[in-house]
Amino acid sequence: MSDITLAYLVAGSPTPRSINAYQKAINELLLKHNAEIIVPDSNMLEIFYNEGKWEKDMKLTIIKFPSLKLLKDFWHSEPNVFARILFNLASPNLWKVITPRY
Repeated sequence: MSDITLAYLVAGSPTPRSINAYQKAINELLLKHNAEIIVPDSNMLEIFYNEGKWEKDMKLTIIKFPSLKLLKDFWHSEPNVFARILFNLASPNLWKVITPRY
């Protein structure tokens, strides 16, 4: 079992501008939590969706955190809550947290 348990925040937005604005608003906060945006622009990827509905212009963003604790600290931080409220007002969004099980 590894001492490091990575956690990933996966966000989908049908309005790419809204997720770009959110990313700009939280960049400093991501650095503080040692997070890294690993998929900044899903337009550069070929994505296969085998279930569910995914809008044609929906943008996928994946943010990697060194631990689930850091992800939760980030998620519940006041600056992120405020940015997320503005982001969610701009468009409906999908948020998922993924952690590997060892």
